[in-house]
Amino acid sequence: MATNGTVSNAPELTTWLDRVQTRVSTLRLDAYIFDELRRIVRKNKALQRPSILYDWLIRQYAAAIAAGVRRELDEDTRSDSLVRLLRRLKGTAGAVSRERYRSLYAKHERSLADKSYDKLVGRGRDVPSDSQFDREIRTLKQKTRKLVEYADKHIAHVDATPASSLARFSDVPVALRSLESAVKRYHHLLKASHLVVGEVFIQDNWRAVLRVPWIPQPVTSLHNNALHPTGAGDIVSAGG
Repeated sequence: MATNGTVSNAPELTTWLDRVQTRVSTLRLDAYIFDELRRIVRKNKALQRPSILYDWLIRQYAAAIAAGVRRELDEDTRSDSLVRLLRRLKGTAGAVSRERYRSLYAKHERSLADKSYDKLVGRGRDVPSDSQFDREIRTLKQKTRKLVEYADKHIAHVDATPASSLARFSDVPVALRSLESAVKRYHHLLKASHLVVGEVFIQDNWRAVLRVPWIPQPVTSLHNNALHPTGAGDIVSAGG
């Protein structure tokens, strides 16, 4: 069973969680922009034509999102993945103990802290149990399995044995919600503050660049042989 242990490593673990949160937020942003681009194409029939550009965008997105999810499930001791953070917290549960959590509240709010901790960890519990950490890790692995398998067999290296089932676009939100849920829970336990997840806030108008022709319509002109520097007198486009 997890013990209280020491809370002296709480700042280190909080910083670790911040790094995970940043990466998971970036994955959510990537998924949002890709989904929006798909929506734009669906609504514009002029864009609904075969294009190697679409194939390229899909490959880049699939590789990035699968590799990003896989990173958070990495068990390598050199990794700062989400799963390794959970295993570290399991071994030093004092960082997310009731005692430390209550210390993050003002004295007159300690009863509120206890109610909140009861909801997060369990009524009357002083620290999360080993089984709670193990269950969270199992859930993460289950919800991300298809994307991790895709990354292992098609991105990190080419496996002679194909994946048992193909990853689908619909697997992405399932995986991201699982990662975000764990980040939100431990953000609350380590910082005693609520984290909004699953939403994307973009300050600039990122769609503006899509309203500008990427390749301007060619403008042609007839050059007089005597005046044109090349003396060729060809009809050439403004670009060359």
